[in-house]
Amino acid sequence: MLICRFEINNSKKSAKLICPGIGTFDAFTGMDPYTNRLECAHITYAPIPPGSYWIVDRPLGHYKETLKYFGINPKPTLKDDWFALFRVDNKIDDFTTYNSNERSLFRLHPKVGSGVSLGCITLTYKSQFDFLRAKLLNQEPMNIPSTSIRTYGIILVRALDSINSVC
Repeated sequence: MLICRFEINNSKKSAKLICPGIGTFDAFTGMDPYTNRLECAHITYAPIPPGSYWIVDRPLGHYKETLKYFGINPKPTLKDDWFALFRVDNKIDDFTTYNSNERSLFRLHPKVGSGVSLGCITLTYKSQFDFLRAKLLNQEPMNIPSTSIRTYGIILVRALDSINSVC
């Protein structure tokens, strides 16, 4: 199983996703003015909170799941290639609590459109995301322990320097 590190140095738009044996990728997390500021991770659309995250298939959502149930193939979107990031906590799902605030819907995806990151890990270059995605999908996924959720690996989110106490 692949174990990557997302290292944030609190320098705006400057962070690295490091996946040993695969590569190092330019990335960022969170919207301005909170981009890459882990001390703000409790705020909606700020950086992904520090911790460990399972890399899993992105849930399709109720609408698309219903269409597939009836044999209708929904129109693909840019988000179909994205991965979800489920925090390693007491409940493996699309939600987590950080500093008494609920955060959710973390994704691993390329920079698209206006280039914002709503708290996801966003790779700066689509070509780098496509390369990483191919490597993730080329390995045998395993189930997260005690679940039926398939995972391609783990991302450890951490600060390289000290996290300021005030956002």
